Amino acid sequence: GSFAPSVHTVSYSASKHAVEGMSDGLRRRLRGEGVYVGLIKPGNIATDMNPRFPETDVRVVTKAMEEAVVSPYPKPRYYPGIFIGRPCWLVCKLFAVLP
Repeated sequence: GSFAPSVHTVSYSASKHAVEGMSDGLRRRLRGEGVYVGLIKPGNIATDMNPRFPETDVRVVTKAMEEAVVSPYPKPRYYPGIFIGRPCWLVCKLFAVLP
């Protein structure tokens, strides 16, 4: 949900933006009830859906998911993996502020 890379993936990217907005809303709404909502924003993961640009093993994402589930206070966002050769957190932050 940080960027829309091309017109060919616009509907997929739109769904990711929607998930990010929904997660933020749920996190804010449910925090007072002791429910913590975290979002996993992985980089280019080696899966059947991403055969052309695998940069990160799926176990890296699994580790972040486990951390989010077992932590008593999970982070609002986890950025496991690599995207275009850079840490995913950095790329997401840059796409959030650059045109």
